[in-house]
Amino acid sequence: MMLCSFLTITILSVAAQQPANPIPVKDTSTATPKEKQLKEVQVSAQAVYVKQTASTISIDLSQIKEAKLWTLADALKQLPGITIDDKGVILYGGKPIALKLNGFVNPALARTMPDKLYAQMANTYSNITIQLHDLRTEQPTLDLTLAPPKEDGFSASIGADLSTLRMGVDGSATVRTGRNLFGITSNYGYSRPPGIETAADVVYFNNPTRLSNSSKLLSGNGSQASFSFSDNFQFSKRHTINIDGQYSGITDTREEKSGVTEYRSDTITRQTTSFRNSTTKWPDNASFGGRVAYVWKLPATKGGASRRLDLSAEYTENRTARNVQLMSEVGKGVASPMDDYSQETSNKNKEQYYFGNFGIDYKKAGKLDIAAKYFIRNYEDFQLMDFLKTNAPAAKQENSNTYNYAAALISFEKRVTEKLSGRVVLKMDYNDNSLNNTGEHFYSSGFQPYLSLMYIIRPGHSIRLESEYTKQRPPLYALTSVKEIFNNGYSVRVGNPYLKPANTITANLNYAGEIGRKRLMVDLKYYHTANELDNYSYAVDSIQYLTYTNLKGVNGAYSRAAYSFSLFKQVAATLSGWVEYNGFRDQQNIKSNAFSRGAGISFMYMHKLNWRLMLTTDYSKRNAYQREGYDAFRTMLMGTYSRRKWRFTGTLTNLQQPWFTSSTGTVTNSYYSFSTMRMQNYDIRIGANYTLGKTLRSGEKGKTVDKNDLGNLQK
Repeated sequence: MMLCSFLTITILSVAAQQPANPIPVKDTSTATPKEKQLKEVQVSAQAVYVKQTASTISIDLSQIKEAKLWTLADALKQLPGITIDDKGVILYGGKPIALKLNGFVNPALARTMPDKLYAQMANTYSNITIQLHDLRTEQPTLDLTLAPPKEDGFSASIGADLSTLRMGVDGSATVRTGRNLFGITSNYGYSRPPGIETAADVVYFNNPTRLSNSSKLLSGNGSQASFSFSDNFQFSKRHTINIDGQYSGITDTREEKSGVTEYRSDTITRQTTSFRNSTTKWPDNASFGGRVAYVWKLPATKGGASRRLDLSAEYTENRTARNVQLMSEVGKGVASPMDDYSQETSNKNKEQYYFGNFGIDYKKAGKLDIAAKYFIRNYEDFQLMDFLKTNAPAAKQENSNTYNYAAALISFEKRVTEKLSGRVVLKMDYNDNSLNNTGEHFYSSGFQPYLSLMYIIRPGHSIRLESEYTKQRPPLYALTSVKEIFNNGYSVRVGNPYLKPANTITANLNYAGEIGRKRLMVDLKYYHTANELDNYSYAVDSIQYLTYTNLKGVNGAYSRAAYSFSLFKQVAATLSGWVEYNGFRDQQNIKSNAFSRGAGISFMYMHKLNWRLMLTTDYSKRNAYQREGYDAFRTMLMGTYSRRKWRFTGTLTNLQQPWFTSSTGTVTNSYYSFSTMRMQNYDIRIGANYTLGKTLRSGEKGKTVDKNDLGNLQK
């Protein structure tokens, strides 16, 4: 079932969308670029400089004066196909994207991105690019380029924010000396979780047992910090080497109170009250890694084709660990060994990645990339359970897995006509999961194509079609068999190593068009997945189990539209809306469906280039297999003031509903549960940002930077 819904208002008018090289668009305007921009600033707050090719969508922030008043989220929303959900996850066409910084995958950036979106100013970066099918990540990838200094010297951005839930500082700097370009980023934040209370009733179909659970967060706090660097050294015109590294870590402490009441035929048979303390410490919860990359720009061929060789090797290690203490008081019934326990869990990923690409650009004939990659991950899973009311020794469970992945990819991009360009990516891969403690192996291989076509209907109007077939192995954590006990022993997580690869066919259609000061963006998506991987919940003797399963099939359709227009001389609005439908068929051929939707409206007022006021309201509800989501409402009022190199922001979020109450349901073939949640919903945030040095603007004379010279194979 295809959907069709939409509405979005953005207070800025959107300047004409300019397709990128290689598709030129003739500008019939008689005004100079400077005159044109000033006129648009008077009328609206948005002057959007978006370029598109068959492989990328980008926005050049260095050309947009209004961008100094934008947050990072504001800049991202200018790109066709990009949305940000209520949890701060960035999506392209409804699909989560990977993150790069200056052309390189950066796990530290990914960890802090939800906090950066509305706190970091967009002028930290000079360019934002979506690589629609990156050869390194094999998925939509967002690449952020730090603003480079104009000449030898440095440029930097420093920011700080304070809110009812967190406080943090953020900084980045780029230094240029001759042929060397060095960049660093750092971030530190201290936070407390929002207050939350939950209640749930669980009814089992095959026995008279009913459970009533409740929990309340009594206290908690946490911190996170990250640091990354990148050194790009060009030791000759044809040879460049890059060394980069990153580190990030978190701490978290929480105290919760919970109660469990067990009924049999409406008679209370057991009642307990528990206090649960969980601790996550540094450095047991950290991610660190490094990479070395080399680029050789070979001499051009006799026909004038440019050639390039990219080689890289990287290592990343991710660690998570948690200690839990649970003590219970039995008000009625018989004490259970699970009432009091001490639990220690840890996970460790060690990843090695090797990548090589040879590219040749024939200009008229097209651009060809041939890439090969090899990836190995060693995964360790550990749990120690000590039931304090027994004399039995602590129960230890350990698992380790090894994941090997190899792939060969060919990408060909060509401008077919002045208005039409296309790109094809063909991939053959092989992978296997090895459960080291059992000796089992699970193999998979397959052919996976990707196609992108972009057509310029007329200046300011473009349409894009993307289609791909993918084959995905289950994630490693779904293959482990460690049983994690939580919530007083009534729920258990188990692994399932016998999952089949999921096979998905996807088609996306995107339209972006502009008439005068009005802009319309439409996204349509259809997908079908065989052997879809999903969570599966069931119950045995009143104990709930959460594992992973293969659904026989899932059909899905997604539609989103956003319409931006000018209301008054300096006021603009955006209406947006989306709907998504999923039909599921499980292994027993039982069919079910889920319908999700959302809508939003925003108004923006900008006074010259000094300050901006924006009001946004949106609604969403996301449902999934066996799970019904809750109605989420969000209202945000944000003001930004700019003076010279200073930016000041203030944000009020959900003050109309300081505490939010929601309800969700889960229906399985063995039990039904209904839960309610009450949590702190409001936030008040203030922030400041200061920039140092002069950054290079596109088109300026003087030294230029071959941005993303390493690793970004789509340019």
